[in-house]
Amino acid sequence: LRILDGVGLAGGGRRLEAAERLAEVEETLEAAAAANAEGVELLLARLELAKHRVAIGEADPIEIDALVEAIGEAAARVDSSQSLRLARAMLGAGRPIALERVDRLLADHVAENPDDLFHIQLMAFVRQGVDRDAGREVATTLIERPRLPVGLNAAFQDEVALRAAAQVFDIDFGDWSQATTPESRQVAVDRMSKGLETIRTL
Repeated sequence: LRILDGVGLAGGGRRLEAAERLAEVEETLEAAAAANAEGVELLLARLELAKHRVAIGEADPIEIDALVEAIGEAAARVDSSQSLRLARAMLGAGRPIALERVDRLLADHVAENPDDLFHIQLMAFVRQGVDRDAGREVATTLIERPRLPVGLNAAFQDEVALRAAAQVFDIDFGDWSQATTPESRQVAVDRMSKGLETIRTL
């Protein structure tokens, strides 16, 4: 609450008071860190504080990167459900470094849970942020995946496949818009035509 209070003060033009309020939060977190340096909840709280301090110009974004690294290391030591929560927090940091860390966590999770379509789809979007071809490859596996027999993933498989097809089309459109030769532009056009047909049949 004090973090939000500080941000509200900054938004209202009271930047000095906001900085003082966030400094109080930082002191509290530092004291907690001394007692429990590896606590996951503490790391998440420190990440939120860093994001707000950067937003009001009181910290360098590198501070966020360091915390993303620390959270990524912590995520490797907790169970799968907890690590996925940490992955979402890292993505929320909005920093490029988070993509590599989150991709690694998702790849480990999917290796253990190959039918978890929702997190395979999240992995496709994460990979697209680094490499469009890699994102297309993962999304395509969701489109071409054989029908799952039963369960929650089976119930939403068609919806997931449709979103994946839309993602592939967006990637192909991006390739077309950035094409520098007639040949590469035609390749993208052919892919988009195929993508539209796929969307219509899903």
